[in-house]
Amino acid sequence: MPTATSTLSIPFTLTVDVHEIEGGGFYGEVRQLPGCLSYADTIEELADAMREALRDYFAEPGVMTEETARELAAIQGTTNIPPGPYPLRRDYQPPAWWTEAHEDE
Repeated sequence: MPTATSTLSIPFTLTVDVHEIEGGGFYGEVRQLPGCLSYADTIEELADAMREALRDYFAEPGVMTEETARELAAIQGTTNIPPGPYPLRRDYQPPAWWTEAHEDE
């Protein structure tokens, strides 16, 4: 006998760290989800952009292209990107040498 599909909803809270971009605009990073970030010209637009980033983060197949990695690095004011090969799985973790101090560079 086939079983019925069921759904379980679990509410949770995520923290978005918001940073001003030199020259204008903002970018936000979800503290609990490495690599889940977005940018926009205003805080209001950033809220929408972060919702879209969250949808993308949990979407299948969950990969990051080298082009996306370069765009995200540029938003953060750097040219350093995670080592390949690309595409990277979304569960990619930063290198062991990475610390929160690097975020302020």
